[in-house]
This record gives sequence, structure tokens and C-alpha cells, in this order.
Amino acid sequence: MNALDAEERQWRIACVSESIAGLQAMALSDAAVIVLAQSVEVRGLRQFDQGDGLPPLPEVELALWHRQHGSSAADHLASYILGELALPLD
Repeated sequence: MNALDAEERQWRIACVSESIAGLQAMALSDAAVIVLAQSVEVRGLRQFDQGDGLPPLPEVELALWHRQHGSSAADHLASYILGELALPLD
């Protein structure tokens, strides 16, 4: 939003959703432009590039809270997520 403001591009919040499916539905209905991780692929949507005239997105910081002595399922999920991000499990 700051990058759009800096370029004096008009924008508005069209939807707010805690669900990726909700955001995807808005984009698929041509009601919104959404931001997803590059690893998320949605049939019917395409990724914008610099040729589309939008500023690049800033990097984001991710936090994964993991219980030290959690369940084996939680340990496995945390290891999987960190592996996908190529980060060590502390």
C-alpha cells in the first residue's frame, strides 16, 4: 500500500479475509487483486510482473511459533514448513 501511495496510484481495500479461499474467490470474480506466496498456484489467476505497472512487493518477515515439547504431528508440520523455507529448526 505504501508503494502504491508513493506512486500516487489509487487503491482501496475490496475485501478482508482470513481465508485464502475467500481471497481467491474475490480475485477469480474480478473483484480484487490479491497477494499470495509465490508457491501458491490458483487456476485462473496469473501473477503480475513489472510489465503490469505495479510496484514490487516488499519482503515480509514470517514467524513460526513452535512449542519445544509439542506433539509429534506439530513437530512434523514445523519441520516441513521450515524445510520448505530452507530454514533450520532451532
